[in-house]
Amino acid sequence: MSENLVGKGYIVTGAAGDIGAATVRLLRDQGARVVALDKRRDAIHTPDDHIPSDQLKVISCDVTVEKEVAAALDGAQQFLGSIDGIVNAAGIEGNRSPIDQCSMEMFSAVMAVNVTGVFLCMKHAIPLVRKRGGSIVNICSTAGFKGVEGMAHYVASKHAVLGLTRSGALEWGRHGIRVNCVAPGPVEGRMLASIFAEKADDPHWPTLESRKASNPSARFADPAEIAAVIAFLLSDAATFVNGAMFPVDGGVSAL
Repeated sequence: MSENLVGKGYIVTGAAGDIGAATVRLLRDQGARVVALDKRRDAIHTPDDHIPSDQLKVISCDVTVEKEVAAALDGAQQFLGSIDGIVNAAGIEGNRSPIDQCSMEMFSAVMAVNVTGVFLCMKHAIPLVRKRGGSIVNICSTAGFKGVEGMAHYVASKHAVLGLTRSGALEWGRHGIRVNCVAPGPVEGRMLASIFAEKADDPHWPTLESRKASNPSARFADPAEIAAVIAFLLSDAATFVNGAMFPVDGGVSAL
């Protein structure tokens, strides 16, 4: 158990997703107190073993709606007392399609969750985290610094997350708030399976297995491996890390 996290209070958005759930689990196991947010409140996994009532709270929140974000973070502060950081892990991928076939509805939906959601959570978390300093970790992607065929909507949204991260770091570093992002490569879980299943019968698109074989590490990440880097950035072990992007991709960004 890391002494850096014991007793500290964190918020995790997208807590029903693979990375969000892994982060909640790791923070809880490391002795932190956690507020887990997700639009799909009932989908947030809570273990069968006993969790102290003051260690974990689940709140329903649509990160694209400012009133809900403000209310959820207010509830988080009431539960935690003080907030040491927030992990913005809420995100969606949309359907795989070239730009000329991407509907405005899908583009807007992806941008709303992936960009507006991160912006709103940063906006309302900063005054709370500033009270005693802390850390904001945004979940970006290797798509935040490179292109991906058929996923321009997702790529654009993750480039924006990187921009929000770097701008936030410049604005708030002097006030004791560190803002960084983690850029996962392919991660085992629902999102990646959905992206590749959609084009499983199309010979013009790579298969899930061929994509895995092309990774320098010859595998995809476990969500827990992403959560470990997030926990490092939240902790006091990273007190001089600000405005950084951490690729956690098995070597994909070296290609």
